[in-house]
Amino acid sequence: MKIKQSRSKRRQKYIRRRITVSLALTLILLSTFFLIKNYIIKNMDNLGVLKSITAFGISNKDKTIINESKNNDNLNKIEDIEEDTSKKTPNYIDDSIIIAPNTEGNTSKSDKETNNKPNENSNIPKKDILDTSEDINYKEVFGSSLFIGDSITEGLSHYELLDEETVIAKLGFTLLKANKELSNIKTLKPENVFILLGTNEVESNMSSEKFIKNYTELINNIKDKYPEASIYVQSILPVDPKVQKKLPFVTTARIQEFNSAIIEMAKNESLNYLNVASVLENIDKDLHESDGIHFKYPFYKLWLNYLHNNI
Repeated sequence: MKIKQSRSKRRQKYIRRRITVSLALTLILLSTFFLIKNYIIKNMDNLGVLKSITAFGISNKDKTIINESKNNDNLNKIEDIEEDTSKKTPNYIDDSIIIAPNTEGNTSKSDKETNNKPNENSNIPKKDILDTSEDINYKEVFGSSLFIGDSITEGLSHYELLDEETVIAKLGFTLLKANKELSNIKTLKPENVFILLGTNEVESNMSSEKFIKNYTELINNIKDKYPEASIYVQSILPVDPKVQKKLPFVTTARIQEFNSAIIEMAKNESLNYLNVASVLENIDKDLHESDGIHFKYPFYKLWLNYLHNNI
């Protein structure tokens, strides 16, 4: 009888011990679950609420979220650029700016308006093309202008710096595609037309001669459609050196060759040439997107400031 009682007591102790251990494990698991749940809720923004996007492959659903965050994110970047460039001697007026000659023969205007190149010895005050501190209403300044280009130009409306109706630009746009799109523009009568095209032609291994032939056709159609408009052709922008590994035809040498051809065309057609690429020369930070071709938000303000100061 005593042996049976002893066994019974040992069994009861064993059961109680098992129950105690089970309860402890359950409490630990529940505590861990709630800690993880609270962490996820608290850090939801850091766990992929915003989708991974490229500069111009963005859905309408995500655009509102990005527009709310870009002032905090991207405007901080432009402030960093201002601090970096404030210590340098700025490139005030680029030697590659060519302004179309004044056909009316008015010699009373400034050198900027009448000569192919600005006179560096002139007493006219120079403007800092990298000065981003000025509060400029770009939509108002360029409200009577038309911008034609590829996905790089598309960023002007994507970042809401300009109204969409003033930007005729699409991913993969070439001179031929832009020429076809020109016939669809019916209402806008711009005072200025800014063209930035050529990156896709460089990538396609097109010759610079064929490129200029297509460019001239586009220019002639723009002149016919907007005879009163001032036409500005802009330099093809540089790419990150890593791009050549994926796109062997997109080299610095070819971009320079195409830009030289654009400059020559500008002289022959009495166009205004603007070396927008010079905006990037005094910038230490890389303003390219991860693909090495497109650009981040700060570049666009530098670009528009450059145009505002040089037209």
